[in-house]
Amino acid sequence: MIPKKLHPRSAARRFARDRKGVAAVEFAAVLFPFLAIMTAMTETGLMYFSETMMENGVVRASRMIKTGQAQDQKTTISQFKAAVCGGLMAYLDCENRIYVDSKVLANFASADSTPPLDEDGNLQKDQPFQLGGTSQIVQVRAYLPWKRLVTFMPISGTQTADGDMLLSAGALFRNEPFP
Repeated sequence: MIPKKLHPRSAARRFARDRKGVAAVEFAAVLFPFLAIMTAMTETGLMYFSETMMENGVVRASRMIKTGQAQDQKTTISQFKAAVCGGLMAYLDCENRIYVDSKVLANFASADSTPPLDEDGNLQKDQPFQLGGTSQIVQVRAYLPWKRLVTFMPISGTQTADGDMLLSAGALFRNEPFP
C-alpha cells in the first residue's frame, strides 16, 4: 500500500494548493516576452534616431552642393560621406558602410526612390556622384545597412540580402544660381 503522502492524488492536491514559488514561475513565464519587446523597442528607437541623424547629415552636406561650395572645393564622394556621417554615432561605422549617390536630374518628376540594390539584394558598388552646375536639379540619396539585434521579430522596410535593414535619407533640390 502507498503511504498517503506519496499517493498521486494527494500529491497533486498538495501541489495545487501550494502557493510557494508562484511568483517565480509567473515571472519566468513573462520574462522572455517582456525582454524581447523591450529590446525590440530599444532597437527601433535607436534605428529611428540614427536615421534622423543621417537625414540631418544629408541635408547639411547637400547644402554645400546647393550653394556651390562643394563644386568650388571639388568635393569628392569620400569627403561628402564624411560630411554626412559627421553627426552620426561611431558604432554605425558610417563612412565605411554608407552608400551615397548624387545625380543631376532633368526635372523633379524624374527623381528615383528605388533603393540601390542589385538583383541579389546587395548594395550596388558603383555610386554616381554628380554635383551639378548652377540652377540644376540634384538628387542626393544615402543608405546605411543596419544590423538588427532582434531578428526574430518581424519589421517592415527594405532589407539587403544579408537581412540588414536599410536606413535611408535623401534630398532633392535645385542648385542656387551661384557664379
